[in-house]
Amino acid sequence: SQKMTIENFKPNILVCVPTHSGNISYGTCQSLLNAMQPDYLSYYSLQVVFIRGSELCDGFNKGFELAYQNKDKYTHFLLLHDDIQLLDPDWLLKMLITWNQTRAEVLSVLSPLKGDGRLASCVLKNEVYTHTDKWDFDKITIEEAHKKTGLNGYFYADLVNTGCMLVDLRAKCFQDIKKNQNEFSHVSDTVWFHNHHKIQNNKTYFFPEDYRFSQLVRTYGGKTICVTNIKLLHYGINSWKNW
Repeated sequence: SQKMTIENFKPNILVCVPTHSGNISYGTCQSLLNAMQPDYLSYYSLQVVFIRGSELCDGFNKGFELAYQNKDKYTHFLLLHDDIQLLDPDWLLKMLITWNQTRAEVLSVLSPLKGDGRLASCVLKNEVYTHTDKWDFDKITIEEAHKKTGLNGYFYADLVNTGCMLVDLRAKCFQDIKKNQNEFSHVSDTVWFHNHHKIQNNKTYFFPEDYRFSQLVRTYGGKTICVTNIKLLHYGINSWKNW
């Protein structure tokens, strides 16, 4: 098999798994156990936290803020939903290799939308974000996403999802977001992820937290990448695959 390396660097990752009930699925648990295999831990170190709460977006913020406040210890933050399973045992190493190649601020594994497994939860093009813009998403299919992929197994997308998202905590864009957060936040506390609705011309627009996070990163000069060379299942009433 191809030898995978991260040159001259050993990332330290805080993995956050938000959960409604405090329980996590078998698939998510298996994904974490795979990432903790001794052979892979020679390339990186990680700590896992589980955040329980009825509002998952609040868990996203608590996890990210915990990582950001300890960025002298952690180099990266990984958000993993408890309805996601990564089927490749070396999935985290693959994400880190892609990060090492691109030094992108945010990387997200291609994930299908629940209910229609043909659509991908990423967007190729969207106007530069301000908090007054409406969002008209141009979603693509899983098949189209793979056609956009280069030989290295990723492509640049304007908006990516949080299902399995890796973030470089040391990136300048997060310092700038923190400094200017009141411009984008509807509450007094630090809000990295936030969803809300807006009515414009008698039409309701939904601003999802993962897309909004992507736009914050891009507004402040960061790059968002969709990783396609890792097999993923998204669980609900059924399971949907990303290949």
